[in-house]
Amino acid sequence: MPRPPPRLRPEEYEPDEDGLPRAIVGAWVKEKHLRLQHYVGATRAARRNYIGPGNAGATYIDLFCGPARARIEQTTEVIDGSPLVAWRQSFADGVPFTSVHIADAHPQLVEATCIRLKSADASVHEDVGKAASVVDRVIARLDPYGLHFAFLDPYGLKDLPFEVLRRLASLKRMDMLIHVSVLGLQRNLKPFARSRACALDSFAPGWRSAVDPRHIDANARARVLAHWRDLLRSLGVEVADAIELVRADDNQPLYWLAFAARHPLAIQIWERISQIDRQGRFGF
Repeated sequence: MPRPPPRLRPEEYEPDEDGLPRAIVGAWVKEKHLRLQHYVGATRAARRNYIGPGNAGATYIDLFCGPARARIEQTTEVIDGSPLVAWRQSFADGVPFTSVHIADAHPQLVEATCIRLKSADASVHEDVGKAASVVDRVIARLDPYGLHFAFLDPYGLKDLPFEVLRRLASLKRMDMLIHVSVLGLQRNLKPFARSRACALDSFAPGWRSAVDPRHIDANARARVLAHWRDLLRSLGVEVADAIELVRADDNQPLYWLAFAARHPLAIQIWERISQIDRQGRFGF
């Protein structure tokens, strides 16, 4: 018998005003979305070259789409999720993505995001399933000569096997903004090092060569990240030096935002985008 779809946890999701689910998230999510929004805005000129009759198209890809709406925990503030943030920015720029490709392991979340994007006039293609199981279907729908941007915001390290990045990077013009959980590494690196098989084995294959399992020190996380960056570079993409460490209000490290692309101009744009501070000002 087929396995039933995963249930939404009531402590993580609640009904929105439209009756569809919305996530309950920390305030730090707004920083992540701010960078996403500004990257979409900063690449509008490049996107313009790929849209219109006879062109290959410019797409947005979100393999962990969630419900596309969220409430900041312990507040009444409701915000858009990443698919709506990216789409609305492209639309506001007058250079909308020609198509938006969404996926999630939760069918209810995919349905909610699809409804919300279509209500905002986006052309949507949806898949239900984990990133590793849907990425080939997504790629099959993309024009290999188009311009593509993937925002990868996994729920944990185990949800983003490196093979997903390998498949996406096979396209000539694929920019990737990737969320890497520092908290997951901080909590689990010692148990990972003691185990024969763990989430890091698929996220960063060969990571044990970068870390001595007998001596997990304060720099071990950085060495794992450096190994992961080297893996990305082995695919022929460049990884921006500006890998941001985002912290919670109590200064606890939460995640890295890493950016990878083949074209040096995309890297330069991200290097500038990463200078946004908490108030949304640019550092240039």
